[in-house]
Amino acid sequence: MAQIYTAMPSKGMKLTYDQKPMGQASVECIYRYTRANAKKEKQSQRLIVQANNKQSKCYSLAEYKRDSVANLRGRNNMKVEDFKKLVFTYSNAAVGDQSCYNSREYRDTKKAELTSFVYEFGPRNIEYTTPLPTVRWNTAHKERVTICDYTCQKATGEFGGRKWTVWFTTDIPVSSGPWKLGDLPGLILRASDATGEHSFEAVSIRNAKSTIFWDVFTTQKTTAEKARQMSRDKHKNYEQHERGFGVIQPNYTLLEP
Repeated sequence: MAQIYTAMPSKGMKLTYDQKPMGQASVECIYRYTRANAKKEKQSQRLIVQANNKQSKCYSLAEYKRDSVANLRGRNNMKVEDFKKLVFTYSNAAVGDQSCYNSREYRDTKKAELTSFVYEFGPRNIEYTTPLPTVRWNTAHKERVTICDYTCQKATGEFGGRKWTVWFTTDIPVSSGPWKLGDLPGLILRASDATGEHSFEAVSIRNAKSTIFWDVFTTQKTTAEKARQMSRDKHKNYEQHERGFGVIQPNYTLLEP
């Protein structure tokens, strides 16, 4: 995982990032995210969305599991060897996933903001905040499907330079979904873009009373447009970014319209 590195801190240093409570989740939904890269090769990873009526957080399920165990054990008081074991036990590879989703997305309707922590550039995470997007969804579709035992209706719209088809359920009245998607009168359980590059599918849903945490990283703050420019440049100039940033993943990301 991009925010953890081989060189471990010395005794007395914090072993993980801090966390600040944002609110309490009313629902947790696990998604299978599938991405096709420029060579049409597919990768997949499980994500979790923790959400309530005002806030949500979307990130790797493996990182969620690691954080949960770290909190139970006292995340900043663990021995280095115990922390190493924790990292590898709950890495994406250990749970059978690939590292193809490289951000944490925080939605806050009270502030009308969407904040992204992107860690494809390492060693420092990129952070940017945008106004909460308003998507002109077309919900006048008659089709219905059942996903995880919930009846879902279809919506189509454009967001992030892509045309999306999503399926949402009003039985879970939370205006959120995977990645940055939301702005509907119910939780989005399935989403795919018209190119077939990106898709999300809910595989498990549960009622929850867990805490939604804001993760406090060392970040380099920027703008959404600058982050997109950096992503495009990285994929065009691998060698330059290997010297400048250290982490290279030669697959296109959701930052790329």
